[in-house]
Amino acid sequence: MGDGCWICAGATLLGGTVVGPHSIVASGAVVKGVFPAFSVIGGVPARQIKFLRDRAGPA
Repeated sequence: MGDGCWICAGATLLGGTVVGPHSIVASGAVVKGVFPAFSVIGGVPARQIKFLRDRAGPA
């Protein structure tokens, strides 16, 4: 779990899951896998639903 992540209520992170820094996991999500920094993750099974590129700083 990276620094500055928000894990919302009821989210389940399964073993071996890697969530990059400054990511958000939606309420009720079931997460398995590797997700990059600045991701919004949600669903059952979870997937990346948005990339917060404007928060990632200059390119």
